[in-house]
Amino acid sequence: MLQRANRLRRDRDFRAAYSRGRRWASSCLFLFVRRRDERDVRIGFSVGKKIGGSVVRNRAKRRLRESCREVLSALGPGSDLVFVARAPIRDMDGSAVRQAVVALLVESGRLRPEHG
Repeated sequence: MLQRANRLRRDRDFRAAYSRGRRWASSCLFLFVRRRDERDVRIGFSVGKKIGGSVVRNRAKRRLRESCREVLSALGPGSDLVFVARAPIRDMDGSAVRQAVVALLVESGRLRPEHG
């Protein structure tokens, strides 16, 4: 589980990441990154109803949270990250989700390739 200081919770923070952040995409995820002056990295997740029922959505969020928790210490400070799930994520296992998360973080420059 992500610590409280590393969670993105407020609607206005999500909206700021969407409107003022940069965006990267893969087949199963979007990543929005907004740089901040704070030290903490905050991460938020959005899994809409198009993904599936509550069981499927919660499974996708758990897999995303665990993938981010594993690489959190290697992320540079001072940014908000928002992961938005796309439909193919419902058929992916945990290791595939982790690979997708790491690939987007490397592409965005928030994670060095050797930490993936």
